[in-house]
Amino acid sequence: MRLPLLVSAIAAGLLACASLKTAAEESSPDASSSGRDPSGADGGGGRDDDGAATDDASGTAPADGDPRWPQSRVPADAPASSSYTIANGPDGAIVTDSVTGLAWQDTAPTLLRTFEQASAYCADLVYDGLDDWRLPTRIEGIGIMSFGGPGETKLVSAAFSAFDVSCAWTASVDPGAVANPRAWTLGPANITTRVTTDKCAARCVRGGPPLGAPITKTYDVSADTVIDPVTRLAWERTPPDTLHEHADAAARCAGLVLGGRTMRLPTVKELASIVDETRMTPAIAPVFGDRAVRFSTANARWLVDFDRGDTFQAASGFSYRARCVATLL
Repeated sequence: MRLPLLVSAIAAGLLACASLKTAAEESSPDASSSGRDPSGADGGGGRDDDGAATDDASGTAPADGDPRWPQSRVPADAPASSSYTIANGPDGAIVTDSVTGLAWQDTAPTLLRTFEQASAYCADLVYDGLDDWRLPTRIEGIGIMSFGGPGETKLVSAAFSAFDVSCAWTASVDPGAVANPRAWTLGPANITTRVTTDKCAARCVRGGPPLGAPITKTYDVSADTVIDPVTRLAWERTPPDTLHEHADAAARCAGLVLGGRTMRLPTVKELASIVDETRMTPAIAPVFGDRAVRFSTANARWLVDFDRGDTFQAASGFSYRARCVATLL
């Protein structure tokens, strides 16, 4: 490279770096005007989106794991422990999650499209001069959601501009729905599949290794636990069929020790990470058993149904099963 071109390239790189605004340095004007928290925190007090305790370390995404499985880029604690960087551009901000390495379109349209139209929109999108956007997968989309109580759930965490739509498409499709194709959607009250001719909004993402069709994850299995080497979570292998009210479910897990680890109720994002998108009834790997039933999460208002893998708000006063989990150190 000739010297003048090299100098120009270095100057351009320095200028691009200077435009980045982190929570520790300077919050973006867009974030301030919309009430966003550029740090990505959805509330203080050391609690994550699901109401479970979390430490402050952002951690790093595991290097191992099959790159075709999106969860390899969305650790179970994201985005509660994430550190977001917001870069403003001519078309709007780009929000980058340092844990997953994914960069998100902040200014997302609320126009409703079919699945094919939404896929084409992201594939054709040129946003802040970048043209390698795509629809996120189901687990990637869940990774930036903020789970609260009824009427409090948001499709994006506080680091993003508001995204007030009834549903948003993901790139994850139901491989068993051939006659009437279906794809996973994110909603403020549920995460479920819809026929691809329905209309939902789209928020685009870029980054991460190439994606392929969803596959069944590989787990390390013992007599009592199932360990996910990607998320570093140790799951109770065979929970009892007993139905528990939420407080009793939490108490059972807190009093359970498996493999020398004290267990707990999983967060919404953790429990959603073991949904097997290639299966249904149950939508979970065979190593977990054949329970096509609903399981509680640490958030009393949310559960995961392993019949089809749907995640939705729980009815108050009802009892559900509990599968406990522990985080590997």
